[in-house]
Amino acid sequence: MNKSGKSFPNSFLFSVMLLAAAIGSFAAFAEPAEAGFFDRIQDIYEAPDKLEALESKYEEATDELQRQTETFLQEKTELLEKNDAMMMQNEQLAGQNEALAEQNRALLERMQILEERQERRAELTRKLAYGAGAVLGLFLLYVLSVRFWRFLAWRRQRQMGGGA
Repeated sequence: MNKSGKSFPNSFLFSVMLLAAAIGSFAAFAEPAEAGFFDRIQDIYEAPDKLEALESKYEEATDELQRQTETFLQEKTELLEKNDAMMMQNEQLAGQNEALAEQNRALLERMQILEERQERRAELTRKLAYGAGAVLGLFLLYVLSVRFWRFLAWRRQRQMGGGA
């Protein structure tokens, strides 16, 4: 060192350069930071705004979920009412179906009875027609036999005594 004091600035300058080189080497080999100090401070100051935005989104989602739940419950109630109405209508239709089936059975029985009566009437009519035909045939046979007997009697009488 000199008495003039010139070594001090050189050593100071050397120390500063050495410190700068060390900091530079750390900076060169260090991984890049994703968020700097100022970014983090800015995020801290913007956190209430982000929190308010998240809260508003949460409230909107909660309100939407509440509306959907109310809509679902209302639709569920309506569907249950419709289901009950359909069940009642189904029971009524089943009762009507039973009544109509009973009427159908009764009508079929009546139809069978009427068909049997009609067959009996047709058979009676046939028997009456055959009977009337037989009586008419016997009457005609009687008339013809009487005529034939008279003819034979007339012929005998003519042959025997020379009648009129």
